[in-house]
Amino acid sequence: MNRRLHVALAVGLGAGLGSEITSRAREAWLRPADLHRSPAFVRVHVPLLARRPVGLALLDDDRLLVTSYDRLQVLTLSTGRADDVPAPPAELVPRWVPTGLAVDHDSVWVANYLGGDVIELGPDLRFRRRLTHPELRGPEGIASCPERDLLAVADFDADKVIAFRRSTLERLWSYPAASAHGVAIDGRRVVASAIQARVLYAFPLAGRPIETTGK
Repeated sequence: MNRRLHVALAVGLGAGLGSEITSRAREAWLRPADLHRSPAFVRVHVPLLARRPVGLALLDDDRLLVTSYDRLQVLTLSTGRADDVPAPPAELVPRWVPTGLAVDHDSVWVANYLGGDVIELGPDLRFRRRLTHPELRGPEGIASCPERDLLAVADFDADKVIAFRRSTLERLWSYPAASAHGVAIDGRRVVASAIQARVLYAFPLAGRPIETTGK
């Protein structure tokens, strides 16, 4: 696809959906194949999507990954189908509360909020590795940059941005960021949001902020 596709997911919260909403949702199921021929903005109603979608990542041209605090789902755009991804084995991941997502060339990284860890899944969405560290308390956002062998985690409960080496999961650096929530890597910088301070931090890949904006 050469055109960027923007998708808004309208989700009913609870069983008490009005007939109008339910009707519109059913009608939308007839047209998801039109997404690839659509204008730039499309609203898709997905009745089977989990109740509280929080994380979103494009898996490929036809599939989105969606987290919702208690599950990970695959949303197929061409059909409107939402399928649950099996949770990692409980003996390996005792608590599963997926939030942030990052997809790179051969891995899916999941910030596991109340689990206090980061989970790596393979292309088949099966468990591969678990990243734990004493500084990880409640990771909300995650970003991956394989070219720089870097993972960046926004940890909401720890009030930090924490960087790890992607290949070995070795901790590289951390920096305070009150209520850290979102994080991205552009190949030169790590950019993170701090909700409580209402600022964005820009870090060089080696750490320490080089720019702060907001508030």
